[in-house]
Amino acid sequence: MEEKYCQLFHNSNDALYLYELTEYGVPSPFTEINNVALIRMGYSKEEFNTISILELTSPEFTDELLRMLV
Repeated sequence: MEEKYCQLFHNSNDALYLYELTEYGVPSPFTEINNVALIRMGYSKEEFNTISILELTSPEFTDELLRMLV
């Protein structure tokens, strides 16, 4: 079943990415990203593995994003 979800993730026409939350509820750097997201965002996979969703979020929406993640 896990293989099926991996195929769906990587073959989607939508930009998809995964990240975990730290023990403090803060998003970690991305742990997985599909090729559509790489192309749309203009980052390499290596770059995405070093940044978090907070770095891609406009400062005026950061607090709202953190509230939604809790």
